[in-house]
Amino acid sequence: MSDLLEEAIAKARALPPDRRKVAAECLMAVAAASEDPAPPSLTDEQAAEVKRRLNAPVLASDEDVAAFFTRFQG
Repeated sequence: MSDLLEEAIAKARALPPDRRKVAAECLMAVAAASEDPAPPSLTDEQAAEVKRRLNAPVLASDEDVAAFFTRFQG
């Protein structure tokens, strides 16, 4: 354990019980956030929508792209 962590834990142990609880909860939250989270999952409906959109992409026409960029030309 690093010296800084050891020092922080020693100082937390000297706190009143209610403050020790807060310090412990903070440390546990940091530790929990560092663990590998479960990969996100989609519902069957969401997965079907992703597949639908990948199979039928909506692309801008050449004219739409040209019109978009002409607005930014000075």
